[in-house]
Amino acid sequence: HAIGRDDLARTLADIARLPAPLREPLLLCTIHELSQAEAAQALGISAKAVETRIRRARAALAAAA
Repeated sequence: HAIGRDDLARTLADIARLPAPLREPLLLCTIHELSQAEAAQALGISAKAVETRIRRARAALAAAA
């Protein structure tokens, strides 16, 4: 489904405001299409930590909307 330019700009700004520990796994898995295991290896954390951080990032973005 299409989103407007303003919505996209707001979402990108919200992502940029996330703390790095939440933002990095979210971007690696959604934009760069890494698996959680690949993102975990790249970040030096466990796959479970990647899963948890992505969930927290999405919750923070939903709360900001």
